[in-house]
Amino acid sequence: MVLLYLGLNYQDFLAVFGTGGLFAALIFVLTSFLIGYLMGGPSENTKTVLGMGTAIRNSSAAFVVALANFSAEYEVMAMIIVVYSLSIIMMMLISGEIGKRAGIR
Repeated sequence: MVLLYLGLNYQDFLAVFGTGGLFAALIFVLTSFLIGYLMGGPSENTKTVLGMGTAIRNSSAAFVVALANFSAEYEVMAMIIVVYSLSIIMMMLISGEIGKRAGIR
């Protein structure tokens, strides 16, 4: 569905990059990770898992709400896709860094 949307409405997707939406998405993902990490308790493993889970979750719920309420406004779906894609990329980078610091290859 995401690839079909991007193929049919790529102008809306590219329009996000000219606004402050990308910066807002970056702040949103990092803040979500930080809140989950800080609320993860005393175990380092639990903190990492909770931080990543908090930063990546709720994209499916956002898709459902967007389709139900904003189906004619393609910019809303484009922003959800940008935030979700950015969260995946950010969590891959963060997990790689955490793995390096823990000595995992």
